[in-house]
Amino acid sequence: MPDEVCVVVREDDVETRRLLKEDTARVTGLREVTVQRPGLVAAMNRGLDAATGDILIFTDDDAEAADNWVEDIERWFAADPRIGAVGGRDWIQLEDSTLRNPRPTADIGQFGPFGRISGNHHCPSPIRPLEVATLKGVNMSFRRTAIQDRRIDERLRGAGAQVGSELDLCLPLKGQGWRVIFDESLIVKHHIGTRGAGDDRMDFAGDVGRDMTYNIAYLIAKHGNVLQITVSMLMRVFVGSRWTPGLLAVIKWGRKGDEGVVGRYCSQFGRNFSGSIDGILQRRRGPTEMRANSLDANG
Repeated sequence: MPDEVCVVVREDDVETRRLLKEDTARVTGLREVTVQRPGLVAAMNRGLDAATGDILIFTDDDAEAADNWVEDIERWFAADPRIGAVGGRDWIQLEDSTLRNPRPTADIGQFGPFGRISGNHHCPSPIRPLEVATLKGVNMSFRRTAIQDRRIDERLRGAGAQVGSELDLCLPLKGQGWRVIFDESLIVKHHIGTRGAGDDRMDFAGDVGRDMTYNIAYLIAKHGNVLQITVSMLMRVFVGSRWTPGLLAVIKWGRKGDEGVVGRYCSQFGRNFSGSIDGILQRRRGPTEMRANSLDANG
């Protein structure tokens, strides 16, 4: 069992605060931690400030952890003092079979030599455990001595769940000699909640798409080298993916009969390109000036 459970909640979220008050008496170590500023980064940093344990575990408000999840995570940290972070599957509970029942892959949470960052944390892995570069925010944990007083960069953009927030905690670890472990048996069922206005992850042509592109470009520029920064930028412009297409993706998916790919390219290119450039330039302006004391800033 965890020593404490810190639930970070906005001060104006009356319903959640009422439920927490009802549960405090029967859930050992349950604590309400309020945050004034919106966004996932502010909430996660507030949780990092408030938590007192040696092992810090993150999950979301729409997630359901498997039995013995905490105990299994603790065993990993106890087994090897070089382990700085541990995470597992983000088992997405949607009707889409490709998400709910994905194929196994070892391409999970990697940061490649050419700046490619892979996700796939919803997938099982044929390698167990798998050494990775980054974990998924809904199912990740850290040794406090590994992250120390580091906090998530507040220059990340977004109206709600700022994309890439977990990267900023995970990516420095391997370079500092820590192991980052993905164990597919550490399962969290993710019942994807309804996102608020301005936080639709599929809005690639709007402000959300630009913020996502900016965040990834900024984080690669922050944690990567010149080769990773350059190649990742060229890949976004000339290759891309089906949903955020570059020139080659337009040709590929157009030949496969996707009639909307040209329209997506035309509507997204300007925003995505400018977001990438802005992210790289933002990093060149210098590191984030973090708050001297997050607790004071949040009341």
